[in-house]
Amino acid sequence: GWQGLVFEVAVADNDPAQPPTKTGSVLKTVRPGALLAPLEREYEVGLSLNALAHPGFVRTTGALIEEGSGAFLGILLEEVAGGRTLADLLAEPAWADAAGLVATLRATFAAMAAAQGCLGFMHQDLRAANVMVPLAAGGDVGSAGSPPPHPVIIDFGLATFGETFAAGPDTVLV
Repeated sequence: GWQGLVFEVAVADNDPAQPPTKTGSVLKTVRPGALLAPLEREYEVGLSLNALAHPGFVRTTGALIEEGSGAFLGILLEEVAGGRTLADLLAEPAWADAAGLVATLRATFAAMAAAQGCLGFMHQDLRAANVMVPLAAGGDVGSAGSPPPHPVIIDFGLATFGETFAAGPDTVLV
């Protein structure tokens, strides 16, 4: 994003000839001078969503704290396996699949309804750029007639928690 930075986390071996081993996590930090809410708050929101155990939200897996000063430097998130944002997919003519889009939106709104009903969660910035669509086997994002893998909602920097309610099938607050 334009305020946050996201890095793939890998562990380097002592052998420089070997490529680093991916850990399955990404690190989110803030660009200098960004106007984002503190990452500590986004970390706490992520932990609350972890308790929901819904596949529609990226999992928060840890925090990066500077030794000595205790400064909060970033949050560790589960990598969305080769995921692409819904915004990027919609810009590709090859992914112009109405059924895939409907399935993606339905799964996204179902995740939001579950989080609102259980936690009172309101994303406040839900848009195509904050929905990741994981790559299917073979690196495909889905094609006509085959819905994409389960989408994952990301970026909880503006999220709030309000009253919980049982949303009807046509009610999701974003």
